[in-house]
Amino acid sequence: MATATSKELRKSLIYELSVDKYGSFHEIHADLPRIKELGVDVVWFQPFYPKGIKDAFGSCYCIRNFREIDPAFGTLEDFRILVDRVHEYGMLCMIDIVFHHASKDSYLFENHPEFFLRGPDGLPMRKEEGWADIYDLDYSNKELWQEQIDVLKQWIGLGVDGFRCDVAPMMPMEFWEEARREVDKIKKNVIWLAESLLNFYALKYRKNGFITASDCETYRVFDMTYRYDVWPEFMDYLHGKIALEAYVEKIRMQEYIYPENYVKMSFIENHDTPRIKEFIPDERLLKIWTAFTYFQKGSVLLHMGQEAAHDLKTTEDSQVRLDLDVLNGSFSDYLKRLKTIKEMDIFAHGFYEVKKLSTLGVIFCTYEYKDRIIAGIFNVESKTGFIESGLKDGTYSDLIEGTAVEVIDGKIKLQGKAIIFEV
Repeated sequence: MATATSKELRKSLIYELSVDKYGSFHEIHADLPRIKELGVDVVWFQPFYPKGIKDAFGSCYCIRNFREIDPAFGTLEDFRILVDRVHEYGMLCMIDIVFHHASKDSYLFENHPEFFLRGPDGLPMRKEEGWADIYDLDYSNKELWQEQIDVLKQWIGLGVDGFRCDVAPMMPMEFWEEARREVDKIKKNVIWLAESLLNFYALKYRKNGFITASDCETYRVFDMTYRYDVWPEFMDYLHGKIALEAYVEKIRMQEYIYPENYVKMSFIENHDTPRIKEFIPDERLLKIWTAFTYFQKGSVLLHMGQEAAHDLKTTEDSQVRLDLDVLNGSFSDYLKRLKTIKEMDIFAHGFYEVKKLSTLGVIFCTYEYKDRIIAGIFNVESKTGFIESGLKDGTYSDLIEGTAVEVIDGKIKLQGKAIIFEV
């Protein structure tokens, strides 16, 4: 585990933003107040670098030059000004770092072909055949390490506060350790978020003899990892393949397989997944699942458009721009209330437990910290009746909507909404 990792990151809300959806850096300025009102702590900018052209599909993760800005979005100076504005609103700036590969017409391939992974035939290659627009970089070449570390230093010099590192486990942790040490020399408390791998990808690459670090190994360097370790079970549950308890048990397992100060980034959608509304079209159920996402231990990812329960398709290379007027609404107000709750210290430092219930179809969780208890009930299958809570009898207030929550003989009546209350 990165020993410098602060548990306070568990209270943070990360907003994933695509510059493509705005058109330029300049057009983002006017939206920063709205983003701040959501309770956002960190603005994550998806890649804004020049895109590759050769055999390209238009993906922003097919990068021609890691040091430059796509001219359509602005200049390095425009970016620096935007970072300053983000800071003025009390938020941090995180950028996407895509060091696993580069476009076929990249600056590195044209100037340093020795930096690229080669197959048995001596030709540049990629581990993932579906990524036909890129070549993989070869981290057995230590000169590549210095090149990439210099890139990180450049962006730190422009005011960046954190890095979201694309498919980080597919590169040596020794490289990331060196990178973090060097960055620490010029700026402390930089946030390092690793896009960890789905289990079937990790197994596939290992079978083929390639590096794939586990989440535990990734925590040697990174402050946060994706909650992809439980994502397959979440999808299986939503598709009716497994019971809710099978998914919940995977969440419980996180509490004893990871370091005590681990931070997972929770989400129910991101740019690589469909919109969650495709799976949960009912807004009442969507609110319950969203509340559970905020309640879980760790930071929370809010994917641009999610705050309006948007169902617009979101493939990473989509050029469709969002109507920002649509992003203000009752669902956004609901998220603001959830973030206010998330800011309580108990969510950073409390002992988290996902309880086992005799009533199936309900998720019941608690945090305990300094003689305080925060409880959350998430009735994701619209069950009726009561649950045995084991909590002290009394009348409490739901922190989301302010309604009464009664505990009588340790039992709580189920409602058709998420309930969060302090005992």
